[in-house]
Amino acid sequence: MIRAIVANFIYGVVIAEVIIGVWLSFLTLAIRSFDPSTRTWFDGLGRKLENPPFIARWIFGANSQWAGWGYLFLDALVFWLLVGTGYGLVIVAGKINTKPRA
Repeated sequence: MIRAIVANFIYGVVIAEVIIGVWLSFLTLAIRSFDPSTRTWFDGLGRKLENPPFIARWIFGANSQWAGWGYLFLDALVFWLLVGTGYGLVIVAGKINTKPRA
């Protein structure tokens, strides 16, 4: 009984993690704002966007703007940490939910 409750709680944490990750990705990739006084674009997280260097333009497209190499690596690190944490929690929840062998 307690094992099932703990496992369901862990699954809920993983689902919340996925929802938060999708929301942050949406803010980063889809939301843009423009400040006419400084003629600057910002993403949904408030990071200043700039024109990317050639290699990034070639990979991501000519019309895209980005926050820079530092934020690119930080976003990738956060993404893979969330994926690893979610995977680990699902494995732990699966082990908790199974009954031990006698």
